[in-house]
Amino acid sequence: MKKLLIVALSIVAGANAVAQQDPLYAQYINNPFLINPAYAGYTRDLNVMSIYRKQWAGFTGSPTTMNASGQVALSKNKMGAGLMLMEDKIGSHNSTEVQGFYAYHLPISSDYTLSFGLQVGAVNYRTDYSDLTINPNDPKFTTTSEWLPTFGSGLLLTSEKVMLGLSLPKMLEAPVDSPARGLYNRHFYATAAYVMPLSYRLKIKPYALYRSSANAKSSIDLGGMLYGDDSYALGLFTRNLSTYGLLAQLKLGDLMRIAYVFELPTNQSAGLNFTSHEVMIGLRMRAFVFHDLDAIRNF
Repeated sequence: MKKLLIVALSIVAGANAVAQQDPLYAQYINNPFLINPAYAGYTRDLNVMSIYRKQWAGFTGSPTTMNASGQVALSKNKMGAGLMLMEDKIGSHNSTEVQGFYAYHLPISSDYTLSFGLQVGAVNYRTDYSDLTINPNDPKFTTTSEWLPTFGSGLLLTSEKVMLGLSLPKMLEAPVDSPARGLYNRHFYATAAYVMPLSYRLKIKPYALYRSSANAKSSIDLGGMLYGDDSYALGLFTRNLSTYGLLAQLKLGDLMRIAYVFELPTNQSAGLNFTSHEVMIGLRMRAFVFHDLDAIRNF
């Protein structure tokens, strides 16, 4: 029993530390909509996607994230709108998000487009310690449930070969006395990617992501994707040079794609030797006559 209590308390302590961050994703390079509202409608179609991520598999109480999103181009592809639902669980802590998105795409030259995006929604933060061996009278382990509003914005500069993005998906903070105070720190993302053709059939896309939030260490992703015939892709990446990952994506026809991410931490990263896995299924459709399913999108 004593060992169970120690394990439970360790999980709770870890959950409090991780909860200060948004859920981690590795699929953002193939769908920037996950971290930047300005991407809504960029693909000039109706695009829906579902992601399941299990971080540190085999470690009790490790983060589990489920995300379902949809975005559509509007007004002859000049604007976009979207919706995202997310469920994140870490130990005894759960959060559920509902977010709505709007973006406007402004051509600033024959090559470049500048996109502006906003997102607004609400997050339910709740804790349930019923499965832990604890003192039920301890006020630190009180079951809670609270809804809080969220607001965010983003910018995206794109061309056929370049993507530069800045976003603040969470700009609000919870009240000082809120049990969800740590969860609602401001989050900042900066992304950069460049596409280089290697041949008629092959191209490579190096990319980088800088991610930071208050009261938590910043992180940097560095990676590269190799695309073949615009139908399949393989990639390698590292997060802070302490976690390394492999990303594979396959298009099934013109409308469906699946992707898988495998992450392997080193002894320098959290989670020790527990691996992480991320699976994605995406569909694209023509919902309006001005949608374009034939165009190849590098981002």
